[in-house]
Amino acid sequence: MIMESKNPLEEIRNAILESQLLGVENDVTKLGVSEELMKICDALDNFYGIKRKDEQNTVEIMGGVYRIKPNPYISSIVGNPFGEEKFGKTTALLKEVKTSLKTMKEKLSIDDPVYLNLSSAIVSIALRNVVSSVNSYQKPAYYDYKRYDLISGVDKEFSNLVFGGLKVFNMLSDFDMSKECHDNYEANRKTILSLAESIKDAYLHPRSHLHSKSSSSGCIVLVLTLSTSIVACLCGILMILT
Repeated sequence: MIMESKNPLEEIRNAILESQLLGVENDVTKLGVSEELMKICDALDNFYGIKRKDEQNTVEIMGGVYRIKPNPYISSIVGNPFGEEKFGKTTALLKEVKTSLKTMKEKLSIDDPVYLNLSSAIVSIALRNVVSSVNSYQKPAYYDYKRYDLISGVDKEFSNLVFGGLKVFNMLSDFDMSKECHDNYEANRKTILSLAESIKDAYLHPRSHLHSKSSSSGCIVLVLTLSTSIVACLCGILMILT
């Protein structure tokens, strides 16, 4: 999974904390969805493995770093309860933010650019994780019979990766997206669905040349592409708020 050293919503988070510290409304807090934004920010902290020092909220104002009362949502999730599940943190992120995004849509609107860009950014983060994982997959240099299904010769690790990714795509179908994001989602959904169908076909119709390296890697025939920019979605939010 691609790791970040900084939460992609850090500037929005800081704007909310600064408003709380100074008691002055700003463009972010005027939206009336600060609680939802903070919950989404916390979910992204957990997704990227970002730990807040002393579990305190800090905000930088005019060169000084100030601490305020810890937000009950920050660092509320610790440890890794996801085990070996493929894309466990990605599915957990989507579950974490879904309610907050739904509330934002109710308070703002489905066409509100802040809401739509934020929802699209979450979709793009999940897509990037699946796409990069599938694209970077490499079969082993040597043949390991434990890695392959004895009947079909399918690479079980790659199969788990594809079907885990398909689960993420199915979850994303409930998220609102910008046109560019949706077009990208659809293109990649069709690709990974085709990969899944190829693997299912290999299980149902085992090839005669079982256990050969060619048959066990034969499902890797398509490449996922990712054109939607997460940065563009987030920059779109910040531009609207400035």
